[in-house]
Amino acid sequence: IGFRYQEAEILWGLGTTQHALGHADEARSYWLHSIAILHEIGSVTAAEAEKLRRQPVPDIPPMIRRNI
Repeated sequence: IGFRYQEAEILWGLGTTQHALGHADEARSYWLHSIAILHEIGSVTAAEAEKLRRQPVPDIPPMIRRNI
């Protein structure tokens, strides 16, 4: 689980970077992949994952927010 979490955290950071550079589609792709991993490892529920997926610029998941 540790490596999968780290992968999700890195993907989230890449999404944030792409968003800052104005690359919305790339950012979204990274965020969606990160959300999928977080759900897979149980860091977010299905409902939380769906809420994040619906947001154009998703809120930082609490698990990642705690570690940045």
